[in-house]
Amino acid sequence: METKHLDQKTAWIGFSPAGWINEARHLNGISHAFPSGVTESYNKSAFMGLYPLALDYLGIPPMVMVKIMIALQIGLIAWAFISLARALKPDASPDLLFILALLVIASNAREMNLARFAASFFDGLYYIIADAMRIFALARVIKKQYLSAGVFLLASFLSHLTMGMNAALFIAAMLITPSHLLRGKSLWAGAAIFVLGALAWLFYSISPSDITGQGFPHDLWINLTRMMTYHWYPVDFGVFTSLHQTRFAQFLGFCLLIAYYLTRVRPIPRINLRLLAAFAAMALLIGLGIFYSVHTVSVTLIKLCLARASDMIVNVGLVVVVLGLDEDINSENYWISPLALAVLISPFYSVSGHPGWPVLVSLSLTLPAFRRAIKGPDRKTADTAIALGAVLIIALLFLYQATGMGRAFMSPAYTGGKEFLKTASILGGCLLIAALLARLPTPWLKLLPRAVVFMTCLVLAVSWLGEQGISRKKQKTYTAYQDVQVWANRNTAPDSLFLVDPSLGAGWREYSNRASWGTAREWLYYSWLYSSNYSLFKEGANRLKTLGINFKKYLAYDPPLKGWMKLRRRVKNRFNAMDDKWRMKLARRYGIDYFVVQKRLFRSPTRMPVVYQNDFFMVLAANLPCLPSPAGR
Repeated sequence: METKHLDQKTAWIGFSPAGWINEARHLNGISHAFPSGVTESYNKSAFMGLYPLALDYLGIPPMVMVKIMIALQIGLIAWAFISLARALKPDASPDLLFILALLVIASNAREMNLARFAASFFDGLYYIIADAMRIFALARVIKKQYLSAGVFLLASFLSHLTMGMNAALFIAAMLITPSHLLRGKSLWAGAAIFVLGALAWLFYSISPSDITGQGFPHDLWINLTRMMTYHWYPVDFGVFTSLHQTRFAQFLGFCLLIAYYLTRVRPIPRINLRLLAAFAAMALLIGLGIFYSVHTVSVTLIKLCLARASDMIVNVGLVVVVLGLDEDINSENYWISPLALAVLISPFYSVSGHPGWPVLVSLSLTLPAFRRAIKGPDRKTADTAIALGAVLIIALLFLYQATGMGRAFMSPAYTGGKEFLKTASILGGCLLIAALLARLPTPWLKLLPRAVVFMTCLVLAVSWLGEQGISRKKQKTYTAYQDVQVWANRNTAPDSLFLVDPSLGAGWREYSNRASWGTAREWLYYSWLYSSNYSLFKEGANRLKTLGINFKKYLAYDPPLKGWMKLRRRVKNRFNAMDDKWRMKLARRYGIDYFVVQKRLFRSPTRMPVVYQNDFFMVLAANLPCLPSPAGR
């Protein structure tokens, strides 16, 4: 959830529609200004085109429009998941649908993407819109409304190419059966809408170098992206090994729950079999993505980030699992019911970005299949597969422990932690008491178990929302940085060029509407990532050299991200140790007007005029005469 402290985080992190519009319309034309790379990315999303339209025709500033879009995102994604739940279970109760919406917008339930992309990321960009549109499309497919499904799927693709493509493959895996391929014109019409629209948008928005990275040395491109990206190389990042407890362990237990709930009804409904086929297709994509992130033979396949297909498993699986948990909670089995409630509330109770779904608690819900697989007279192949899956997951957890990568048994990833188990036990006891009371002849008492579950989820969701946001220390720093940007906007010429501390990220252009000489991450990564512009990278590397730093020595670290952390620290130390002679030489060479430094890090005496300062930042003017004696700090 990114809505708390939105303005401050936007000023610090950047990548906002305001920065994009400022850069595209004004800042890129300023001499020696360095691009952030956001233009190349956002121009490929048709959804982002709403921002300049709102500004030009309605006079709505981008930062105001962001808030409108966030409200739209929250409403659409909740509605989309409710639509999918109704498509799978038309008689789903209103309270259950509301709980599902809470899980989507007010919990960490979907934070299991194996490529480490966030799901509950309401920031006014295109991700949530692409997600909502593809969920709507799937709901329409299940209802056999193929024409509108094609429109929704195209809307997802136009918002985010990869997310729309993954959804198209998911739906195709559901529908590739002889009976469907020969049935009805609406299916072919819906497919034509999507395919023709997608091809037209590809030709309009994508150039060959965007996909292939042509012109950029292959090995250098691989090494730089390994060092800088958080998403494309999950093996290097330790998602499946040292950091398995952040999402992978929970993802495995979650997938087993999906399979369990889809196969426990006998005979297995046709729609469940089709969903299993689609989940298998996504698993294949994930496997290919992992393989090509290790065997880096193709820049195109790395950019596609096939491991991102895990979010389709999580999104659709969330509906399947919540519907199954609801059945378990309201069952007559008094040991399954509290366990199901514990799993349902776990995403609300999760901490530090963990998704909930503790793997051992999730596995415990599949014990009926395990029991049937061992001695049940009605044993089916699905039961044996579920039991084998549970055994393999537990064996993997033991392997993590044996190799020193495991965590304590009471960790959030495995059991949810002591506090979670204590809370879940108390709430489970309340649910059992409510279930016993519901047996009494009083009519209203029959609603008591559902009321307990509903109120529990509502209170925990509100509590989760209250815990989001940034620390007080970060609030002060981010606010101070925003104040610098506002000052620059009001007190400097529109064509001024600023050299902001290059150890910072991409935030600067949002509130200042002033050009930046770039930061280390922009020089070595953001600016050329989507265009593969080698000339731009070389210019960025030359700017890094002005600090006396060569990036090449940092490419050899294992894990690669450690190299970036060390490089960033080196940039921070070098920039803040530089003297006035270095600053003035750079200013004359590149036309830099102002330097923005962090006061607590700035170590060198300066005679440059301090034209603005607050508790955290200081602005030095290079276009004014220096003071006659050292000003100190």
